[in-house]
Amino acid sequence: MKTLSRKFGTLALSLSVLLLTAVLIVGCPVSSFEFDTQEAAFQPEPGKAYIQLNIEDSFALTILPTTVIGDLLSFELIFTDPVNSSNSFTKQVQRAAINAAIALDNTGTFSFQVIGYIDAAYTNKVGESVARTEVINPGVNTIDPVAIVPTAMVPGTGSGTFSWAINLSGVHSSVAGTVSVLPTGGGAAVRTITISGNTGDSGTHTPITAGYYYVDVNLTTDAATGKASFYQRHALYIYNNMTSHFPLTLTDSNFRIDPYTITFDLNDTGNTGSFTPPAAVKVVPGGTIPLPTAITTSTTYTDGTDTFTFNRWITTDNDTVGGANPTVFTASTAVNASKTAFAIWTSSAAQTGEFDITLTAVTGTPVTPSEETLAWGGSATITVSDSSNFTADGFVWSVAADGGGSVTLTGTGPSITVNTTMAPFDTMPASGGERKYLISVTAITTPGNLPYSGSVNLTVTRP
Repeated sequence: MKTLSRKFGTLALSLSVLLLTAVLIVGCPVSSFEFDTQEAAFQPEPGKAYIQLNIEDSFALTILPTTVIGDLLSFELIFTDPVNSSNSFTKQVQRAAINAAIALDNTGTFSFQVIGYIDAAYTNKVGESVARTEVINPGVNTIDPVAIVPTAMVPGTGSGTFSWAINLSGVHSSVAGTVSVLPTGGGAAVRTITISGNTGDSGTHTPITAGYYYVDVNLTTDAATGKASFYQRHALYIYNNMTSHFPLTLTDSNFRIDPYTITFDLNDTGNTGSFTPPAAVKVVPGGTIPLPTAITTSTTYTDGTDTFTFNRWITTDNDTVGGANPTVFTASTAVNASKTAFAIWTSSAAQTGEFDITLTAVTGTPVTPSEETLAWGGSATITVSDSSNFTADGFVWSVAADGGGSVTLTGTGPSITVNTTMAPFDTMPASGGERKYLISVTAITTPGNLPYSGSVNLTVTRP
C-alpha cells in the first residue's frame, strides 16, 4: 500500500478558456458595395454616364469557427517525463470526466499537455494546450486551469465544415441570386447556394479543405419600381475538423425598398360580437397581397337588429369609410400606396319593391318624380303606367347617381328591375347613410310616335 500511495495521484483539470467563440468577429478590409438601381429621381445629363454606389453600413465579416469548449467531446492528457521515458503516460478522458478528479497512473515531474477532440473517439483534433511543467505528487489533488487554443490552421491540410443560415423573412419581395464560397487565390467556387423567393436557406457543406475563402453574396429583388441589388464579400476561415458558421439576415432596407402597409378595418359598426382585426401587411411597391382568410363571404355579424354578411374589401382616396373614389380591393390589386382596406357588408334588411312611373309628353309639363326608398342589397321592379299606349320596343331606361355609387338596371320594355345587391355601393357611410339615384325612362306613343318621359327618385339606404 505504501508503494501504491507513491505511484498514484489525482489531477483535477479546469478547462477555463473557450476554444473559439462566435463573438470573434472582426472587421475585414474588404468593404461591401451595393449597386442600387431603384432610385429614379436623378436624370443623367445628355452625353454623360453615371454610377451610384451605396456603401453598406458595416464592413464584411471574418467568418471564424464557432466551436466552443463545450463542443469538444474527448481529451488526451499527455504526461512526458523528460528524465525517465518509461514513466511517461497518456490518459484519455471523455467530456463528462473533465470537471472531476482524474486518477493518474504515475507521479513525478512531467511536461504536461492537453489535446482536445471534436469527437468522442479521440480522432478529430481541433485544439491543444501549451506544454508546461507539472509536478504530480502522491496523495495530492492538483487543480490547474488549462487553456486550449485552436490547432494552427495549415491551408490545404485537413478539412472543416461551412454552415449557413440566410434569413430573408424581412424582405417583402421575391429574391434571387447566389451565395458562393470561393478560394481567395481564384478558381471555381467550392460551394454555390442558390437563393430563390424570400424564405432564405440554411444548411452545411463538408468537407471543405482547410484554408482561406471568400463568401460572395449576390442577390437581387424584383420590386415593381425596378430591380434592387445587394452585394457583399466576406472572409471565411476553414479550420481542420471545425465548423465555420455564416448567419445573414436581410430586410427591405438592404435592397433600398420602402414597403407600403395595408391596414384592414372591419367596419363592423354596432357589432354585438367581436372579430379579431386582421394584421396589417407590408408589401413592396406594385406588389399584391393575399386577403385575410378569417373574413370570407360566409362571415356575418349582427347589430342586434339586422344581420350583415361580408361582401368585399374596398379602399378610398382619403382612407375613410365613405371616402372619395372607392376601389374594390382584391388579391390581385397592385399596391402603390399605404392604404386602409374597409370591409363592406350586405344587410339582411334588403327588401323588394314595386314602383310605377307615369310618363308625360316631353313637350308638356313634366310630372314631379315619385319618391321611393330601397335598402342597400334590395331590388325593385319599376313599371311604366299605361304601357299599352307606347311602342313595345321604344323604352329607353337610364340611371344617374347623386354623389357617386351605382345601381344596375336589368330588363327591357315597360318594366325593368333595379338591383342594388351587387352594386359597388362603396361610398355609403357605415350606417344611416344613403345615396340617391334618378331613374328615368323615355318612350314613344302609339299611335302618333310622340316622345314621352318620366322618372323616379330612388333613395338607397343603409340601416
